[in-house]
Amino acid sequence: MARKFGIGTAAVTAVAAMGLSACSSDSGDDSKKKDDKVASDKTSADDKGSGGGGTGAPNGIEKLSGPEIARKSGEALSSVRSMRLKTVGAKEQGSTDLMTDTSGNCLGTSSLKGLDFRIIKKGEQVWVKPGDAYWTDQEGKRVLAKEPRAKGKYFQGELKSSLTLGLTAALCQAQPDTMSKSLLSAKQVTKGAPTTVGGKKVVPITFAMSGEKPSTVHIATEGKPYPVSLTDKNGLQGRLELSGFGVHFTVKPPSAAESIDVSKVEGPYPSTG
Repeated sequence: MARKFGIGTAAVTAVAAMGLSACSSDSGDDSKKKDDKVASDKTSADDKGSGGGGTGAPNGIEKLSGPEIARKSGEALSSVRSMRLKTVGAKEQGSTDLMTDTSGNCLGTSSLKGLDFRIIKKGEQVWVKPGDAYWTDQEGKRVLAKEPRAKGKYFQGELKSSLTLGLTAALCQAQPDTMSKSLLSAKQVTKGAPTTVGGKKVVPITFAMSGEKPSTVHIATEGKPYPVSLTDKNGLQGRLELSGFGVHFTVKPPSAAESIDVSKVEGPYPSTG
């Protein structure tokens, strides 16, 4: 495997093994949004309205069988173009808070052991900006030894040409349409008893996603039957919260002056060692 410079591992570990890959909301503070050159226009919905899932009148989905619940939820999600994914309760494995859409856009943050990163993806292009603490870390110092101008900038490259950025952007592949397809094609679905998760009334269904071990998806029993939470069965702690369904966000990539080619600090790709 090519040598990485420490970006992406946290979020990949915490999220990708859940049978998904994830992305962060544009709901960060104004300074971060300005810093990332992100313009956000939440015109479709918000987490407290129709975009949040788990709000509204009872939908009665808990009365259906497991396979029927999966199908109804997949159908509800099939028309959604964007959603937010956030890891909860898995601090030791890193955290992720991302917004993703079906057009290949992704925006948000990931962190591990006090190291924070901003992520921007537009199509096949990816930008990752380490926080200040990264530059005092061992990996950050190695990067500066190779390229002193890297500090304070985004690492930029194409999804398929950089192992490091590819791993980080893998989180952005958890798009509404891929989640919808997983639900619609779910096999051997087991239905659990109605409960409450993250303050939302849900009915849990358990099935294997993307060839992984079974994971439990919590389907909202109020409002539209969106999947609002996912609990991993692959040995990780915590869960994924899904929200922001249909929330519109716009990604404006950083300028060339704000970025540095990731190939300047990353080893050959692919390589061994």
